[in-house]
Amino acid sequence: MKKRELTHWWHALPALPDGRATHTYHALRRVWGDHTMAANRSFFNPRSEDHTTLSLFHTFSIFSHYTWVNQLLELLGQKSPPVRMARFAYACEETLDPQLREKHGRNFIIPDIILHWRTDSGDGLLAFEVKRPSGPSINEQDRTKLSSYSNLPSMRQIPTRLGCFLIDDRHKASIKHLGAKTIGWSDILNLQISALENEGLGQKLTETLKAHIRGHFARFGVGGAPIPPKTDLISWFERARNFSLPPTIESFVFGLAVTANWWAGGELIAPFGWLEKEPSCQEIRINKVQQTEDRRLNRWRFGWSIKQERTWPHEQRGTA
Repeated sequence: MKKRELTHWWHALPALPDGRATHTYHALRRVWGDHTMAANRSFFNPRSEDHTTLSLFHTFSIFSHYTWVNQLLELLGQKSPPVRMARFAYACEETLDPQLREKHGRNFIIPDIILHWRTDSGDGLLAFEVKRPSGPSINEQDRTKLSSYSNLPSMRQIPTRLGCFLIDDRHKASIKHLGAKTIGWSDILNLQISALENEGLGQKLTETLKAHIRGHFARFGVGGAPIPPKTDLISWFERARNFSLPPTIESFVFGLAVTANWWAGGELIAPFGWLEKEPSCQEIRINKVQQTEDRRLNRWRFGWSIKQERTWPHEQRGTA
């Protein structure tokens, strides 16, 4: 795996947002815009857990259906009516009440991912403690954190609340033996492949995108698929635009090509003008725009609104 840092967040994130005025953009900005994450914790370090989580998991944001949520719940032994809506967010920092504060010895915790879903029967929630592929197994501190991730003050009115570990496949059996709900990164890969097959994109495009998804996971040691080579981005963008794809899928097609080029040391061209105005890693660390209130904004709920987000200086330099 390459050791150099990213200079811009969009250089190696396949599931690019299709604009700034979207939930997915702000869910991502929470992580790449966090200047308090440095060195091994930085999103801009491709070896970090923070980068890997977004780079691999965020492909779920491109799908127009939520069958993958039902399939995910089935893997965890949880039956559910068909999911009608779903939303997820990352690094969901929340202030603790006195009971949880005493348990954790601090006044906040940060679930790695929170997935909120809705069926005709009501709402549910799944909170993740994530370990990167090829990373360590869980420890007692992880178990303590996960026990509270689905019991935070903001979510106690949701009737169905679960927690699970997302870990390297080689640790799954031992953790399940402890009684903890657990999935591996290969499960995430398989769920995304299945979801893509249900998008109705046509066989040729579907097979191309499946190969790129598998190749991207292989970059992180998940599966053994061939890793896609660099490409002529201008030509790739033009061909993709001729398909008249849904915006999220088109952005994904663009992001896959840019990501492949970053990993292969090829040219890097922004597929959208607004991406050219996004801040660099250096600017984020120098300007320190993100504040505590930004880190504690609840983005996993369906009640989230873009009006709750502060406008950052770079967003005044160009529109989505």
